[in-house]
Amino acid sequence: MFSVFMDAVERKYQEDPEKYGGKPKQVKPRPKLPQGAVVVTAKSGGAGFVCAADLRVKKVAPGGLSAAAGLKIGMRLAGYTAGGRRHAMGGMSWPAFKELCKQSPYPRVFTFV
Repeated sequence: MFSVFMDAVERKYQEDPEKYGGKPKQVKPRPKLPQGAVVVTAKSGGAGFVCAADLRVKKVAPGGLSAAAGLKIGMRLAGYTAGGRRHAMGGMSWPAFKELCKQSPYPRVFTFV
């Protein structure tokens, strides 16, 4: 019963937020991932993959986060977000990426295509 009441209050708030002292929630659309993309999120430690200089996966640790997510050898590291901040991947090499990663806060989110 209480949740029904709260749902009604939330609907009224969303219809006229200024009347209730606020603004409606702004839902950010999530970027669409390419078909077959794999996302690996590391909350601590490593993600369990190694890339070649061109950021193509050359090794996946068995039983690691990346293996559990379905990462395959040959996929390319296309995106990286650390601590909620997205980093540009254009022209980055594996050694440069590893250094960036070491200095980045958790959670670390890797996107592969």
